[in-house]
Amino acid sequence: MNDDDDKTLAEQGIDLSAWEPQLPPSDFAERVVRKARAEGAPARSPARSPARAMALGAAAFAAAAAIALGVGLRSTDGDGRARATERREVAIGGRAIAVLEPGAAVEWHGDDVTQSAGDVFYRVSPGGRFVVHTSAGDVEVKGTCFRVRVGGESRSDKDMQARDVKSGAIGAAATALALVAVYEGKVAVSHAKETVTLSAGQAATAGPDGVKRVPGEGAAAPEGSAASDDPTQAANKNLVETVSDYKRRLEAIEEQKRGLEKQLASAKDKLEAAQRDGAVTLAKNEFDLSQEDWADLAKTGTIKYRMPCQRAEGWKPSAEKLSALGLAPHDAETIGDAYKRVNGRVWDKVRPLCVQALGSADAVDKIGARTCEHLIFDVAAASDASGAEAAKRAVAEMRAGLRPLPKAGDKLHPVTQLFLVLTEANSWLEQDLTQSFGPAEAHRLAYHEDMCHASSEWGGGPKPK
Repeated sequence: MNDDDDKTLAEQGIDLSAWEPQLPPSDFAERVVRKARAEGAPARSPARSPARAMALGAAAFAAAAAIALGVGLRSTDGDGRARATERREVAIGGRAIAVLEPGAAVEWHGDDVTQSAGDVFYRVSPGGRFVVHTSAGDVEVKGTCFRVRVGGESRSDKDMQARDVKSGAIGAAATALALVAVYEGKVAVSHAKETVTLSAGQAATAGPDGVKRVPGEGAAAPEGSAASDDPTQAANKNLVETVSDYKRRLEAIEEQKRGLEKQLASAKDKLEAAQRDGAVTLAKNEFDLSQEDWADLAKTGTIKYRMPCQRAEGWKPSAEKLSALGLAPHDAETIGDAYKRVNGRVWDKVRPLCVQALGSADAVDKIGARTCEHLIFDVAAASDASGAEAAKRAVAEMRAGLRPLPKAGDKLHPVTQLFLVLTEANSWLEQDLTQSFGPAEAHRLAYHEDMCHASSEWGGGPKPK
């Protein structure tokens, strides 16, 4: 560079002596010369004069100076670096845009970015791995809008003096802490072996003390920041709102669909019944027994019942079951809670009878309610077969209204107590569900085949004399 070139830069207010030299790659000048030849020379160019060679050398020096002044250059393999003295936008790799605030510095190799200082807003298109490295931790994303601030608040143009850069003021001390704020999508912030995942509207700091969540900067970029000025970010915000609206509308349609499916099922039942015998009556579950049904069973001493399945971990309908039942997703919790309450009520009554028959509370807790049903009857029948049979038949007659139900304090045979509980358990479930679904819907659910249940039928023996 000659004296005239120095004078021109000074007149422009650029003091190259204040900047830390940034050396270009060893083959940089050769690449610039080759580029200039390809673009400016004719197909067959004669040997260049010394003056033209000097001009090309000056172009190479100007390109090197541009690197030092913060003008990011990218080679054909996707590498580059940039430092900003004012807000500026650079393209990184093949799918990212970075908006640098004054004082920010980045360097990249493809989708691998190192941010050494300042405040940078990133917009990354969905794709593979994209990582921003800072001295305080790493940020990994897969398509999102986020912001990384290294070394506290971003500097203003006035603060970003040339002597700060040259003296190394933006160094290790300033980059000991990084703030990451997410505006859209998700990012993973890591330091050492600690990783925290952030969603839109969340933020975290990374530093010597690890990764810590902090109050988020909001789902939208702050006013006056690089993010708020980015038209891509505004478009993304509108798109997110549109997607949310579509999701709400789809959920409403799904709710209507389930209601129509329930009405269709009811109409089919009525049509089937009408075609069968001309009476519009719904098909009844075989375990939904009336007093007349019990009277028929009492003639042979038969006991028949359906009860909620007994599981230690409880039962909650899956998404497929909810769809078959014509229910909404939030109904799963309601049904699960009802099963827990009824199971507890059954076990409170069956467990003492089982302990009495087996003689070991620990053993009873291991075998559970379903095994206890048979154990209580078998132990009673082993010592008095006719007495156990009479006790079972008594329950059928009580359900048929042929004899009164017991009163509080009445002394009952263990088998009678057992079958009174088992034949009433499904009614307890129906009563519990009525609080949330109403009587008609609760009755339908209590006997629906897609609910979890156990069904049993105990045949009658000879009637005791």
